[in-house]
Amino acid sequence: INAEYMGDETPEPGPENILVAAESIRQLGNSYFKTQSMEEAVVKYEKALRYLNFNTDAKHLGMFNEKKVPCYSNVAMCYLKMRKWRKAQQACDKLLAIDPENVKGLFRRATALKELDELEAAERDIAEARRLEPSDAGIKKLASELSKSSQSRKDKEKKAYASMFN
Repeated sequence: INAEYMGDETPEPGPENILVAAESIRQLGNSYFKTQSMEEAVVKYEKALRYLNFNTDAKHLGMFNEKKVPCYSNVAMCYLKMRKWRKAQQACDKLLAIDPENVKGLFRRATALKELDELEAAERDIAEARRLEPSDAGIKKLASELSKSSQSRKDKEKKAYASMFN
């Protein structure tokens, strides 16, 4: 097996080989991420996910899903840094389908949803993240920002409706 898995060749058969190939590719993505090469990092993380989605063996599904979580999380972080909010949300949706209580996934999806102005959904995610990690400063900060944004929206709506009836 090629050490960098640069092509899209299928790794040698067997779940262990696929897991090794996917992890190696994910690590390449991490290297790109560290140098702020977000698009290249996404390519590697998504390639690792293609390898992990190659598994058709139910016996190894849990092991493969466990390896998908950091890939989806990293894809989401890259998309947040690139300000591609919907793509970040979609990566988090896939992550949270595997691990519904993943705090990073909830936080990152809440961040994307806030930027997409989907405040109610963002508030649900951040409330769940806060329940799971009540002392996390980043979660507290985002929860506060969402609360302020929500209140501001309510005040604007109230003002708009009031002027309609005057």
